[in-house]
Amino acid sequence: MNNLYTMLSRNGSTIAFGLGSAVVAIFLISVFTQIGDKSTIEELSATNIFDLGLKLTIFLTILCALAIVGFGLFHVITDLKGALKGLIGVGILAAIFGIAYATATPEVAGNPIFDTMGKFNITPGVSKFVSGAIIATMATLVIAAVSLIGSAIVNIIK
Repeated sequence: MNNLYTMLSRNGSTIAFGLGSAVVAIFLISVFTQIGDKSTIEELSATNIFDLGLKLTIFLTILCALAIVGFGLFHVITDLKGALKGLIGVGILAAIFGIAYATATPEVAGNPIFDTMGKFNITPGVSKFVSGAIIATMATLVIAAVSLIGSAIVNIIK
């Protein structure tokens, strides 16, 4: 496993670029061989010529997600002390989101957003999750801005 990790850390970008280029080439060959005399968007959308590109993209996305999780876990297991700062950061982000989710309230009747939620069948739970995510994003944005300004001031003082 360590040899695979070393090889991918050295050549992973090249392999990913090559695989992505191959997928694009396969998709374009598939589209251009099936396009024939179809000239309108309606005629093209009635065919299945774009399905291959979509399926290959989904496959590559899943493959990349598995690789990210797998190599992340590998790194954490093999170097727990080095990964401790990252794990603490993930814990802090989870705590910020937990607090934001707990303080978020779903929209109430009479609010224009509530009417829109009803139109799109958005449940109060989903609304609370989205509100919590927005609050967490704003909180991390404020923390990042304060950290940036604080570090700049410290650098000026030094």
